Amino acid sequence: MKHFYTTLFLAACLAGTADAQKPGQPVRSAHLASPAFVPHSSHVADAQRGSAPANDECSAVSTQELAVGGSLTLTGNVDGATETNDYEAGSGLEGFGPVVWHKFSIAGCADITVAYCGTAAIYQNVAAFLARTCPATDADYVLFSGGDFTSCSDGNATVRWIAVPAGTYYLPVLYDATNSAVGPYTISLSATACPLPPPNDDCSGAITLTSSTVCTPVSGTTMGATEEMAAITCNDFTSGIANEVWYKFVATATTQTIAVAAVEDFDAVIELFSGDCAALVSMGCEDSTYPSTTTPPPVHEQMIRTDLTVGTTYYVRVYDWGHASAQHQFSICVVEGSGTNVGVSEVQNVADWSIYPNPGTGVFNLQYGGMTAKGTIEVFDLTGRTVHSEQAQLVTGGVRSLDLNGLAQGNYTVRLTANGMRTEQRLLVK
Repeated sequence: MKHFYTTLFLAACLAGTADAQKPGQPVRSAHLASPAFVPHSSHVADAQRGSAPANDECSAVSTQELAVGGSLTLTGNVDGATETNDYEAGSGLEGFGPVVWHKFSIAGCADITVAYCGTAAIYQNVAAFLARTCPATDADYVLFSGGDFTSCSDGNATVRWIAVPAGTYYLPVLYDATNSAVGPYTISLSATACPLPPPNDDCSGAITLTSSTVCTPVSGTTMGATEEMAAITCNDFTSGIANEVWYKFVATATTQTIAVAAVEDFDAVIELFSGDCAALVSMGCEDSTYPSTTTPPPVHEQMIRTDLTVGTTYYVRVYDWGHASAQHQFSICVVEGSGTNVGVSEVQNVADWSIYPNPGTGVFNLQYGGMTAKGTIEVFDLTGRTVHSEQAQLVTGGVRSLDLNGLAQGNYTVRLTANGMRTEQRLLVK
């Protein structure tokens, strides 16, 4: 979900510990704020807020049924909201900010939209997560998939979630006087049925790939895909969602390469399995690159294995790291040999520089191997918000110090622009 936010800032990163950085439970940001966002201070004593609204605590709200294909109108007033009993003690959400709550249920998979259109105060900062539990915890909530401040003609926020499973959810409404999130609100909550899943949504429907000496791309999509297996930690990164699709192939050589090419912003994760669908054994994963919007086309993920058994069937699952791609499309192939004829020349551009230690904390080193040039180094959080930017004179073979002290724990993207090329790599701050 890193590429979508060209016009949005996130208000704050959740505080968390390494314990929260586990498969399916990353420490993430959960505020959606307008470009004019001013950081708010929400830690005001409850006693200073006066009488709390009736829906101030999540335990006080009743469930409203949201029909898939239908909508609900939610109203209330955030003035006097507190954080009392809202968040699990010790979780990353603790200290998120005062909210009031609504609770709804959906009977099937749905894309959820929350629109603040018509709210008089023009909310410029909103809570952008759905909690599955009360009190809410960062170990079990659904982060937003996208949003904007243009769909509502009055400048209010619209927040979207993609492929939310059937179940019951708590919707928070943030109180933030600094950013106009005050007073009465009107929210339109709507649900649209998820697209039908692709035929290879489950392992049992895995599409067969034919191993060859050259890459013969097979088009794939995760549009409508569901999660059969939880997201994994791969290359020190994890995601809160793994709406995957499945493939299988018979090894024709002991050394083979699995290559996935992104369409636009598809951020592929590859995992290889031995065994069968009833008893899969993970052999490893690949999540080393980040999709680029420059020319040549977006980078590939490629997994090279040298330990395959000829004649054995292997299974591959592919998912988009944040399931935030606009297209949800990619191509995949399996070739004999080590990275032979897979057409991943653009990966060489990524290899022209590296950042270390990764993961790390505080000050990092950027090792540059490209042509000497003036360049720009930018660091983005998961929402695309710029958290660091600097101009740099880059020298072939040089190492440049990158001071990122003060960044919260979590996943970031480092973008290097030089010599007319823009490439990106992931960085984990611990």
